[in-house]
Amino acid sequence: MKLEVMLMSGQSMALDVKEDALVRDLKHQAQQELRQGISHLVRADGELLCSTSTLAEAGLEEHAPVMATLSRAKLVSSRRSVAFAQGDGRVVTWGAFHSGGDSEYVQEELQNVREIVASGDAFAAILDDGRVTTWGKPEAGGDCSAVQSELFEVESIAATSTAFAARRADGHVVCWGDAEEGGDSQRVQAQLYDIQLLSASAKAFAAVRGDGQLITWGHPSSGGWAPPTVVKTLHGQVKEIAASENAFVAICPSGRVVAWGDPDSGGDLGGAATQLAAARVRAITATDHAFAALLMDGGVVAWGHSYSGGDCKSVQKKLYNISQISASMNSFVALRKDGVVVAWGNTEVSDLRDVVEVSASSGCSRLATR
Repeated sequence: MKLEVMLMSGQSMALDVKEDALVRDLKHQAQQELRQGISHLVRADGELLCSTSTLAEAGLEEHAPVMATLSRAKLVSSRRSVAFAQGDGRVVTWGAFHSGGDSEYVQEELQNVREIVASGDAFAAILDDGRVTTWGKPEAGGDCSAVQSELFEVESIAATSTAFAARRADGHVVCWGDAEEGGDSQRVQAQLYDIQLLSASAKAFAAVRGDGQLITWGHPSSGGWAPPTVVKTLHGQVKEIAASENAFVAICPSGRVVAWGDPDSGGDLGGAATQLAAARVRAITATDHAFAALLMDGGVVAWGHSYSGGDCKSVQKKLYNISQISASMNSFVALRKDGVVVAWGNTEVSDLRDVVEVSASSGCSRLATR
């Protein structure tokens, strides 16, 4: 069976594949022939192809054109180690031996890696076929053998400092790692179905079902317990979740914002509640101990620890027509539509203009100028 695999650049190649092959087999063959890392395969009508489907199930016939999207290299870090996911699906690691810096014993499994997530001292990789491979400190989630049989068709993974939670395609969640910091979800397991969103603070997880119901577990001081008033307020209304180190914030479809967890990490809206009540929130970004809400009108409201950007009064007059907010460990950087950058928190950024994009790591911000 012949199929035409094409890249956006115009490069293409006719491949001979077995009729009973899976989509992931086609992807692997295309990567080898084109010498490019491929993220997804897309049918001519725009349908994203499932890697575990057969070519027939994917609706591919003789000489059918298939568009390939390229993978992007990604650098992920734990506290003391780094994992570099190359565009071709392979992974290179370095750093502290017992904290994920040594991946030699799982290198044979680290092929066709789709995504990598880090806890404090371990890594979890989602493979192209939906399986999961882990390495690093077992007590930080580096050993998933106890739940390995449940880790299939995994779509996303969230991580606390010492645990992981994986969301499968069927909406179920599988956890492992430190029980007190989210690695044990037995208390709420019966509620963890049809999960659409999964988020993590340093020691807790928060999930949202398809019906908008909020479920939390992990350490109470880190948002693992949501007060009954919060659960009642958010009943069936959660659209999005953001997390700082020890708190969570939920956005409702109406634009309303509700917070819980450690007040010093933004778990209490405090004085920001009045401002937020009169506005609609577009998106929320978090530093380690504060949140910043980008409003529909381009304004910004911040709360949490002032050292981490929870107080933006000193730059409030400059925070208008904001198009994007990015956060590092203890500071926020906002980009106005006119290219001016406004920063607050523990930062020395000031007087920057003609900027088109902002992004941040844990300790610094990156700016792209015109």
